[in-house]
Amino acid sequence: MQLFNNMNIKKKLFSSFAVLTLFLVIAAVFGYTGIKKVSGLMDNMYDEHYTASVTMNGIKADINEARALWLTLMNEKDAGKMDALKKTIQEDLNRDIDEEFGILMKMEGADARMKASFKELKDIWDSFRETRDKQMFPLLYADKRDEAKAIAIGIQAERYKKMISVSNDLVKSETEEAAAAQKEAHSRAQTVALVLLSLTLLGLAVSIIVALLISNNIASRVKGVADAAETIAGGDLTKEVNVSGGDEIGIMAASFKDMQQNIIRTVSQVR
Repeated sequence: MQLFNNMNIKKKLFSSFAVLTLFLVIAAVFGYTGIKKVSGLMDNMYDEHYTASVTMNGIKADINEARALWLTLMNEKDAGKMDALKKTIQEDLNRDIDEEFGILMKMEGADARMKASFKELKDIWDSFRETRDKQMFPLLYADKRDEAKAIAIGIQAERYKKMISVSNDLVKSETEEAAAAQKEAHSRAQTVALVLLSLTLLGLAVSIIVALLISNNIASRVKGVADAAETIAGGDLTKEVNVSGGDEIGIMAASFKDMQQNIIRTVSQVR
């Protein structure tokens, strides 16, 4: 307590401000760290899970469209319409699917399991496309529709089912992981908000306590000097000033004591 009394009033007031500032800094650092983690989870959810899920759905839709167009092509007799359908399948849909696989294969956030599934799906697709373009289209244009159909309902049907199965499993897995990441991000956000609120309230409470201690310290010691002055003014020169310290109030009390002693000596001399 004596050390506190020896601090000047400016330092005492600054200490109260410093305590509040310290808690605010701690809250800010914790809040920034927490928000950064939540942001990282949200980025991961979008970059990895959401992007993978949307891209996989796109691949599945394009594969289904390619299959539907192929079935239409097998029943088409008009050469011009056959060429238009073939162009859509070989150029437009192949390009779209290749671009979507490119997105999946370049995903930096994908783990080993995801990359293995992407590769498995792409390998099946490459085999499916190669068989279609190098065997089935030539057979179809050579009017060997039955042979082309046999391939379509045989190995190609198996590959198609496998691609859809792998796609569905990936979409389901990514959707579940995205939901888990969202739940974790929400939980972290709640924790950050709770801790920030707690730190803020604690900082305010400590600052108020420190401010009350400082104000009570200053007020009680000033009152001690004031009471002594009032007593001496009433004629009682023996009243002791029980205030000490190296701050402004302690210096004032020491000066008051000196003045009191001087008054006592002067009165003694006059008597």
